[in-house]
Amino acid sequence: MNFTERGYFMEYNNQYQQPQVVQPKQRSKLVAFLLCWFLGVWGVHRFYTGKIWTGILYLITGGLCGVGTFIDLLRITFNGFPDKQRYPLKNDLPTWLILLLWFGWIAVVAVLAILGLSTDLLVGIFSGLF
Repeated sequence: MNFTERGYFMEYNNQYQQPQVVQPKQRSKLVAFLLCWFLGVWGVHRFYTGKIWTGILYLITGGLCGVGTFIDLLRITFNGFPDKQRYPLKNDLPTWLILLLWFGWIAVVAVLAILGLSTDLLVGIFSGLF
């Protein structure tokens, strides 16, 4: 089997045939986002996309102390997080929905901060309920 100079054709029995292109299995953006959101500090989303060594690094360092997980969430949101073979994730989740989740989470945290709900107040509220 010889390749031509361009590398586009392969020689089989003195006949040139174009090789078949095999499409890789694309990983889901939705699955990667949810794995990163809930299990990102353990690097599960990195294992899912085939990045085993950085998954182990995240597992040991707690997602690089959460900073790496946060950056990965942003990269997954804005389509900048490829799999190990550098193929983009399958865009099965609209960006506007991910942004809605982001801003919803930020709004909840902001409201709790504005209301000044301390842990003592929350314990008092929940201890009265149970």
